[in-house]
Amino acid sequence: MARGTFDELRPGEGNAIHETRLSDQQFPMATKIRSLVVILWIGLFAGTLDIADNLIFNQLRGITPKMVFQYIASGLIGMQAFRGGLPTVALGVAVHYSIAFIWTGVFYAASRKLAILRRRPVLSGLVYGGAIYLFMNFIILPLSGVPHPRSAVTSFKGQRCPGSSVLHWITHFASRATIFE
Repeated sequence: MARGTFDELRPGEGNAIHETRLSDQQFPMATKIRSLVVILWIGLFAGTLDIADNLIFNQLRGITPKMVFQYIASGLIGMQAFRGGLPTVALGVAVHYSIAFIWTGVFYAASRKLAILRRRPVLSGLVYGGAIYLFMNFIILPLSGVPHPRSAVTSFKGQRCPGSSVLHWITHFASRATIFE
């Protein structure tokens, strides 16, 4: 093999790509750590897009960011979240990002097992985003301590568009990792 050509990058014995794959097999913990880092970064990105959409939407309705995060915290501690000040705002932020990390991890794990999620990232992202929306609004929220308004106004389109692009990145990185194989 000639030095300085792309032959050294092609799969096969004695080159960097082959050695990297061997090291992934020899050191599965490194692969798991890389996968968790991907989940954390994409979860942070997804959570930030989701909360930005929510904060903008609610600001237009006269609802402050403090009230949004206290509402999220009320899922755990009920109405006292609105009397708790900054600690309940911090709890709301922590709960929001925890949920984003969990949903990101679930999709990542599923995309490792179901090839269709990697082959059709936009479609699977839209379907997954819709499933999250339905699950959160019709199962999780009614079981939580959040106050239930008589008519909920939600921005379905605004919440799902960022989700599909985020899920595209999950499938992109999931196709390269081996944590759940």
